Amino acid sequence: VRPEGSQDRHLKAHAACWLGYHAEARSLWEKMACTDDAESLYQLGRMADMGLGEPRDAARAQAFYLRAALVRQDAATSDLAGAN
Repeated sequence: VRPEGSQDRHLKAHAACWLGYHAEARSLWEKMACTDDAESLYQLGRMADMGLGEPRDAARAQAFYLRAALVRQDAATSDLAGAN
């Protein structure tokens, strides 16, 4: 369960990412990831996996997917399984 108000932060981060403002999106998701927010951890993994605003880094992506999976992000579990 996300803390109250985090939905707005998630929407802002998703919008920033879709519009190509990857540094802003990463910054927002990193702040939320500090509280073990599964969605933010997953999105940071996707950014590393796809090379959005940073060089592609499969090991970094896998680390984020694993952390997200540990806090029950089903999509991360799926992507982690496919990364092997």
